[in-house]
Amino acid sequence: PIWSGCVVTAYYNLNDVEFLTANVAIAVGKTGSALRTNNADAQGATVWDVIVLGEVSLQEGLNGLYAITQHDYNFKAVSFLDDQTGFIVGDKGIVLYTSDGGFHWQQQLRPISCRTFAVEGCFSESNHGITWNDVVAMRTDIANQFRVVLIGAGGQMKVGMATSYGDSNNNVWLWSNRTLEITTDLKAMVFADVNHGWVVGAEGVILKTSDGTATWIQQTA
Repeated sequence: PIWSGCVVTAYYNLNDVEFLTANVAIAVGKTGSALRTNNADAQGATVWDVIVLGEVSLQEGLNGLYAITQHDYNFKAVSFLDDQTGFIVGDKGIVLYTSDGGFHWQQQLRPISCRTFAVEGCFSESNHGITWNDVVAMRTDIANQFRVVLIGAGGQMKVGMATSYGDSNNNVWLWSNRTLEITTDLKAMVFADVNHGWVVGAEGVILKTSDGTATWIQQTA
């Protein structure tokens, strides 16, 4: 294959990239880095635009609520199930959802809460402020039904389900935890189809599902 340089006017430490179409992709990384292609410029080089998310969540501090912007998050992974619907995940329990191809994003799950951010760190009643390391979005075998799988630190896994009724902007994601008998960090996953997938992690952990994330079996190398 032939690789060529891209026009990026600033330095970004990027962790993941996902193609929405043959010409459009979204890349994410540290300090809230989020970039989106806008096809090719007149010289044939791919140009990347910065995605501005604004105030992603509100945090609880000693002096009341204050805003945390995207630069306070490290984005770990991005996944799209089609050219419109996708997710970005990262540290501090952040899960972002778009239904318009990455131009606008909204937060899923419950925003984390912080107390004296620089001293005590962050916690969350709903997701414990864990780092989500990977995300996979897919369509299921049921018409108009979607699934998204999150994996992260401490053996955490969460699955979201949604059904489309013709307007993707009205998708409501229902989230549930998957209880795994491990506590090691889960790093990456891949699915061969809607039922068969693998998750890998620290300390040589390999997990396999054959029933669409309902159950997982640990494998050995």
